[in-house]
Amino acid sequence: MRRCSVAVILLSFLSLAACFASGTAETTVTVSSSAVNTDSLAAPESLQDRFAYVFGYQMSASLDHNFDGVNTIYIAMGASDYTNGTQLYTQEEMAQIAMEYQSEVYRKAEEMITQLMQENLSQAEAFLASNAERSDVVSVSGQVQYEVLRQGTGSDHPGSGDSVTVIYQMSTMDGSVTESSGIGVQVNLADTIPGFSAVVTQMTEGERVRAWIHPSQAYGQFGNGNIGPNQLMIFDIELISIDR
Repeated sequence: MRRCSVAVILLSFLSLAACFASGTAETTVTVSSSAVNTDSLAAPESLQDRFAYVFGYQMSASLDHNFDGVNTIYIAMGASDYTNGTQLYTQEEMAQIAMEYQSEVYRKAEEMITQLMQENLSQAEAFLASNAERSDVVSVSGQVQYEVLRQGTGSDHPGSGDSVTVIYQMSTMDGSVTESSGIGVQVNLADTIPGFSAVVTQMTEGERVRAWIHPSQAYGQFGNGNIGPNQLMIFDIELISIDR
């Protein structure tokens, strides 16, 4: 899954547009007549030239990662024109171009996120429907399921407002581990996602389960951090103690 920081991209464009609008650069327009041709350049030797190359390389690499279709040669052309005191567009035209591109970035990002939401939700619901047919899977609801990996030793169950000590690992359908306690940690079930609490309240001390949680009972349509939109969450949980 591709990831990009839409907020960072858009803030960059807003800053760029604000710079143009404020007139902080020269407003005289001289059309540049020379294209930037780097093929004939020798390898840089001085520290300043080597730094210039590294700076341009890293900036272009970043833009190439975040923006499909950006021709990095025009980045070099713009930098060259600014250094030479020439420019192809007025400040007002530059601001308009930046805002138009910002709108295009918004549109593409929204399309990508919407498509990902739909795909992940379809995968989650198809998996839960199939998984529910297994005889060893317990359905707390149509959206929360678990399988007992090891039976517990007691008969008491925690309440939804209790504190418990658990060892847990959280992963996604592709096997990526997104969080792991490693050791026993105390949590208040009222502060956890609904699906986690729904499973733990079914457990007894010493019990170990694997749970599958629908996105509506986990991190929802927008996800959280490294969890994508509408992702099914898989938990391995061991209930160490009910602390209340």
